Amino acid sequence: MAANGDNRRAVVRAAPFAVVPPPVVAHAVVRSRVLTLLERRWDHRVTTLVADAGFGKSIALGQALRANQAQPRGVEGWISCRSGAETPDRLAGSVEAAFGATSTSGPGDDAGPLARLQRVFADLAPVDASLVVDDLEALGPACVRLVDELLRRPPANLHVVLSGRPPLPALALARFRAAGDLAEITAEDLRFDDGESAALAADLGVPPLRQDLAGWPALVRLALSSPERAVGDYLWEEVVRTLGAADRRALLALSILGPSGADEVAAVAGEEVGFDPDVFCARVPLVHRAGGRLVAHDLWTPVRDRLGSAAEIDAVTSRAGAVVAQRGDPLAWGDFALRLGDVDGLRQAGVALVRSTLGSLPVEVAEVWS
Repeated sequence: MAANGDNRRAVVRAAPFAVVPPPVVAHAVVRSRVLTLLERRWDHRVTTLVADAGFGKSIALGQALRANQAQPRGVEGWISCRSGAETPDRLAGSVEAAFGATSTSGPGDDAGPLARLQRVFADLAPVDASLVVDDLEALGPACVRLVDELLRRPPANLHVVLSGRPPLPALALARFRAAGDLAEITAEDLRFDDGESAALAADLGVPPLRQDLAGWPALVRLALSSPERAVGDYLWEEVVRTLGAADRRALLALSILGPSGADEVAAVAGEEVGFDPDVFCARVPLVHRAGGRLVAHDLWTPVRDRLGSAAEIDAVTSRAGAVVAQRGDPLAWGDFALRLGDVDGLRQAGVALVRSTLGSLPVEVAEVWS
């Protein structure tokens, strides 16, 4: 339900309290195209904002909330699941506080958390209300169920923004997607374009970037303001350390192999059974599918030695060499061996190249050279 002009005037009267938005980062680029995408939260029942750490989700949400304060389309409240959402009761209390509602969870009131949440928005009707739930990946199972129940029985004036790292907890979103009532914002939408990177460099008073950082906002900021090693450290601290062992091995295999089929990555990683390339790409940033192949960004190369022990890296490298050799392309095999400094593999690729070349010559010429 979109708020009309009369409702906007009602917002000012109905919400004299101050909504606390996400924190602001100095020198944050105002991202008009992202704000335009977030503006759709008022036209959809649910909006999801899903990307890995460092893509500027909270900053974008903070800018969107401040834009709504300047030109209100409804009442808005922001909560972080990292604090005040440890139990359903505390989550309900955080939502009540975000909207300036008086908690009724004391003695004499046996309303459960779901009823309390529904009452917050019922009391604001007919004014539209947007609940922004940030850091959703930190939410515990009981609180996930509470959010799910709210989505299954939402008040008519409620719009929910769910923001977090992939994959989001399992929530009842399919029916909103089917009805065209789900707005989905992804990492691709949050990547810096060249203009935004240049604007940040100008704001920081430094030369524009020459390195391809895939538009990852945190990496762009680090590269502009910190030593080169900071980029690798960030990938390690914020991404690699959060990956499970299977994802690390698959990423290691892909970074060694180069663009490869999912079956090859699984074989080299030792994950032939149960490896799902789509789930892998959703969990691991800077990895995507191109046709029938998986591709890892070059940014993973400098941190390859952090993806496993020396023994694991040696084992994966050996299996990768065997897979590349089986492709039947001696030139690609030689390039692979040269890239990894594999002298023995380079020699074998050279022999294979000579054999394949002789095989393409007329029989009488091949006999002379053999």
